[in-house]
Order: sequence, then C-alpha cells, then structure tokens
Amino acid sequence: MCRILLAFLRGSQKVASRKTRRLLDKSKTFHVTCGVTICVFSVLHVAAHLVNVLNFSVNYTEDFLALNAANYHGEDPRKLLFTTVPGLTGVLMVLVLFLMCTASTYAIRLSNYDIFWYTHNLFFVFYVLLLVHVSGYVTKQTAPVP
Repeated sequence: MCRILLAFLRGSQKVASRKTRRLLDKSKTFHVTCGVTICVFSVLHVAAHLVNVLNFSVNYTEDFLALNAANYHGEDPRKLLFTTVPGLTGVLMVLVLFLMCTASTYAIRLSNYDIFWYTHNLFFVFYVLLLVHVSGYVTKQTAPVP
C-alpha cells in the first residue's frame, strides 16, 4: 500500500506489461481482500481454539498427558487461555486485529484518519505476537516410543 513504492514500480521500465501495471493499480482492492480474508479465517481459528480449550478441560484423561494442554479434569478454560504463551498472545492478537478492523471502517477513516493510520501500524505488534504465538507449542508432539 506504499504509494511511493507503487508509483516507482508503475513508472519504472522493469514493469513492462500492461497486465502488471493494472495489478499495481488494484493494490488497494487486493489489500482489502487480504484483510477481510485474515479477519474471517481468524474468527474460524479462534472458534476452533475455544472449542479445543473446552475439550481439553472437559475430556481430560491421563492416557494422553503429552497431548493434553490441561493439567487436570475440569481445569478452568480461562486459565489455559490467559496463563499460557499461545493463549495470551492469541488474545492480544485478537485485540490488535479487532482494533485494526474497526478502525478500517469507512466512517472512522473519514472522520479521523489518524486513528486508522496508527491502528494500522499495529501490524508490527501483530507480527511479533504471531511469531511468539507459534513458538508456544500448544500443539504438542511426541516422538513414538520404540
């Protein structure tokens, strides 16, 4: 979405084809499509994790200790969400994504562009949280026992 970079690429001799130039002109549409897609699949991802956390707590068994994120039967799912690295970073990422999505609405962009601009710059925080989130090993894997 960087206008200077897009203008440079559009005007350079390296982008010779008319089709490529049209794609550069449609960069905002592509950006919005990616944002909506990220939001939709994030909702599905969060819903799946919430179901999983409930299942970990309700269906706890000692037969699969290495796979279960819960420590005992009936453990409070909120404890799993807010005391684990993946849980806490996931909650923070949902908050950042919510701020970015709501500030991207036409009404907010029109009335106060600064809010849109500053919340959109939270993408850096979002990506750092994403890197920490995936390093939390909530999906445990164990080596087969010989």
